[in-house]
Amino acid sequence: MDLLEIMNSRFEATPMPPLAGDAGKDVESIIQWLLEFSLLKDFVYRNPEREKGKEFSDAVVIYDDTVIIIQIKTQESSKNPIEWAEKNLQKAIKQLNGSFRMLSEGIVTEFDNEVLNTKIKIDLAKHKCIYGVIIFAQSSQPYNPLKFISQSNWPKIPFNIFSLNDFEMTCRRMTAYFGNIRTLFPVTSGQRFGIIRTAFRPIRTPCRIIK
Repeated sequence: MDLLEIMNSRFEATPMPPLAGDAGKDVESIIQWLLEFSLLKDFVYRNPEREKGKEFSDAVVIYDDTVIIIQIKTQESSKNPIEWAEKNLQKAIKQLNGSFRMLSEGIVTEFDNEVLNTKIKIDLAKHKCIYGVIIFAQSSQPYNPLKFISQSNWPKIPFNIFSLNDFEMTCRRMTAYFGNIRTLFPVTSGQRFGIIRTAFRPIRTPCRIIK
């Protein structure tokens, strides 16, 4: 891949994903697109695998010393949304903890970067900031999801929880702030991640309300 191809693959906007009629997969595609829309594509890993055919997480963002592990849950049933959220939050936390364990125990040590056609090594001596993000796509009245998490089931890494609406708003506000990469005064990658660290600041007190 020559320099021009790399530049085009990095900085050209990712097309809006078409809807396939599968709610779970469609939501994943939209969230991955929002991440690429707000950041540069080579920092976003879609459905990375821990081994052949087995998924590590729904998405991962890697930049400098930061790794953000993302788990996405979509409600497709008619079950009470609060009951659904309580059950699926436990599942998402278990998955976050499993992903972190695979990194900390060296089971997963690298990810394929399709944009740059290379492998990105994960070194916990370098990648010291590992965060979790859980995103719920559902129709519900506002609620505090932290009430569903016991101290014994608290995630092993700092984390945050978003509704799909809140996540979309966060990404679009970051994009509006940064402007397009082709503007006269482009924002550097470091500046972008300084803002994203603030936007995705991990929960330390029970204050996040899903809405």
